[in-house]
Amino acid sequence: MSISLDAQTVFATLLIGYLIALVLTLAYWNDSMRLVTVRVYIGAKSMQAVALFLVSMRGYMPETVSILLGNSILFVVYALEICALLHLQRVLTKRMKWLYAFITAGSIAGFSLIYLLHNREEFRIAFASVLLAVIFLPSYRLLLARGASPLARVMGALYFGVAIWMLVRAGAAVLGYKWASFYTPSEYQLPTLLVLFLIIVVGHTGVVLLMKEQSHRELVILANQDDLTGALNRRTFAIQAERQLVRYAKLHKPMSYLLFDVDRFKTINDTYGHYVGDQVLQHLASRVRHHLDKDDMLVRYGGDEFGILLPGRDEEASARFAEQMISEFTAGDEQQPAPYSISVGILTVIPDAQTRLENLYITCDKALYAAKRDGRNRIIRVRQERKTAVPVE
Repeated sequence: MSISLDAQTVFATLLIGYLIALVLTLAYWNDSMRLVTVRVYIGAKSMQAVALFLVSMRGYMPETVSILLGNSILFVVYALEICALLHLQRVLTKRMKWLYAFITAGSIAGFSLIYLLHNREEFRIAFASVLLAVIFLPSYRLLLARGASPLARVMGALYFGVAIWMLVRAGAAVLGYKWASFYTPSEYQLPTLLVLFLIIVVGHTGVVLLMKEQSHRELVILANQDDLTGALNRRTFAIQAERQLVRYAKLHKPMSYLLFDVDRFKTINDTYGHYVGDQVLQHLASRVRHHLDKDDMLVRYGGDEFGILLPGRDEEASARFAEQMISEFTAGDEQQPAPYSISVGILTVIPDAQTRLENLYITCDKALYAAKRDGRNRIIRVRQERKTAVPVE
């Protein structure tokens, strides 16, 4: 036995789903309305509710309002929704924004021309479905994005699936299949309604969870990193470094530790100003990160003092690393905000159960002091077996 529903029931049910999604979003994100992505998403959901109301009133108000205006709003809504989703995953570029603006404007213009010049329902459905598929297709970026979370990939698959379904619906409309229209009762009407309602609920829940995931990620960054340079803060570095010491003690493999700062940093601040001084620190951290491997860790202890832990690098490898680093800053580059150099204290150990990060710091600090004393812009190595600071030749 098949169940058929009139179009008003179909769209009224969808409208209820969107209103529930809107209320839940407003309640959940009330404290985060300052976030642009949240405002865009809520604005899109609000416009979506208006559009569905207009579409559901077909036959009770002029078609220019229920069909033309209602579908035009939906083009804008879906473009905003997918842009918000892509922005959450940091894959929305400026070029894509302009492309979406162009596609949305073209969608409205094309749909209006069909309505005014050749107003047949199958043509309207086919055109609208193809354009919605074009709007949703970039969701594949969520599936392929490097480092994307499982939730982001599921959302990408959901929206990409909707895009494919829209293309199928467009073909069905052109071929004259009744189920392509929500206004023609058929045995496919109820299953289609249930699928659409499921997409609304799952899609909305996923976007809210992605927003939560993004907020959590930003909080973790703020808690773990120095806000000026992006290096790890002292507390986070200490926790992670101690774990690496324990790991490499079990592996009986070497690891190196560097302590360095900017030579005459106070003079830079006094000569160029503290703003340029901050730029020097940002430039320094940025250039150092280019030399780091996956397990290497950069920490800012405070002021212009930094440290680097190099798990798995012996004396020779750590010496090459330090020499490349110090020569790069001595040579300078176009992005360097002011001329500067660095002095480095370095130590390589094969850690054991008694090795502590604090002891590595104290030892390297003595080497760094020796580098300053001997004229700056140089590397001083402390060898574990001798416990004395000796220059690297």
